[in-house]
Amino acid sequence: MKLIEVGDSLGVILPEEVLASLNVTVGDSLYVTELTSGGYNLSRSDGESGDDTDPTDQNKK
Repeated sequence: MKLIEVGDSLGVILPEEVLASLNVTVGDSLYVTELTSGGYNLSRSDGESGDDTDPTDQNKK
């Protein structure tokens, strides 16, 4: 995957296979969660909470 400039920010172009696996399209929200192993997990937002917080992060509420 490659980083691209999007205005003053950076974006990532995800392969079609990843988008299909996550069942996401333009406008959907994604969560990035840091794993204890040092990696990251990318997951689809359920869209029900109404915000962009990570539902697994109990300290944000």
